[in-house]
Amino acid sequence: MSITVDFSPADVQLIRSRASEEKMELSEFIRQTMLKYVRNAAYLAEIDRRTEDIRRGKNIISFTDEEWDRMINEKEFS
Repeated sequence: MSITVDFSPADVQLIRSRASEEKMELSEFIRQTMLKYVRNAAYLAEIDRRTEDIRRGKNIISFTDEEWDRMINEKEFS
């Protein structure tokens, strides 16, 4: 699939410079950078969703101090 994106001349210069610094072909640098930011956006959306769940009191798991101590001690001596 092809996608066309128009960049300003200043943006093109910046992108070319970064690709060169990374020693990557321009098209591969753009592809990897865009994928990284799409994944990051999905990750941030998941954090927002989970934060909202906590505000609503949903999907919360809590432990007593004794339960934490038991889990820690079991891991240390296993």
